[in-house]
Amino acid sequence: PGEYTLLVEAAREHGTYQLIREKLTLGTTPFRTEIVGNVEIKSVVVSFTCLKKTP
Repeated sequence: PGEYTLLVEAAREHGTYQLIREKLTLGTTPFRTEIVGNVEIKSVVVSFTCLKKTP
């Protein structure tokens, strides 16, 4: 659990450089969210689930 920053980078050799930066708070509740993109990246989908602990 905690707060994290997700970075998604698109760098083209002869083109643009784009960066998406989004803060995410991860805990014990699963979630799915779509982050709005930019010129190079249409969108980013984040899906978070908790792993079940084995005894």
